[in-house]
Amino acid sequence: GQEPDAMYIVRKGEVSLEKNFENRGMKASKSEESLLSTRKKSFSPTRQSKRVLAKIGEGQYFGEEDIMLEQKRSFSVVCLSEKVKLYKIEKHQFVFMLREDPEIRSFFEETMEKRVKWRNEYEQRQENFQKLLKDLEVKKRGLQIKRTYSVSRTSV
Repeated sequence: GQEPDAMYIVRKGEVSLEKNFENRGMKASKSEESLLSTRKKSFSPTRQSKRVLAKIGEGQYFGEEDIMLEQKRSFSVVCLSEKVKLYKIEKHQFVFMLREDPEIRSFFEETMEKRVKWRNEYEQRQENFQKLLKDLEVKKRGLQIKRTYSVSRTSV
């Protein structure tokens, strides 16, 4: 990722924030496809896909979190509308606003806290879902083994 140079407010149109991630050699279920919004349905261990982190529309903003956390950009921006217009607030202007206005700083800190909490909860739900899928696969295999055992036993 690049160093953040600004935060942006969507004036017109819609954009998506996307993040690259490596796939794990699995095929996505319909529910996972809708959650992950991946472009490819089948995965291979070496293929990279993009996950839509958020869709940002008029009046919404992005880029402030990377500035506040002093981290490199963690996403790419893709225009979803034919025409997109953005307001750009340079990093030094944004940092000045945060430093000089406690209400603005408090607003962005609270928003960031909510996002982090939501992301953590989302990741936990995804982990729980993956565990559930593995458990179901193990149970399914167990049922197949029992059926095979019981069939072979009755045939002897």
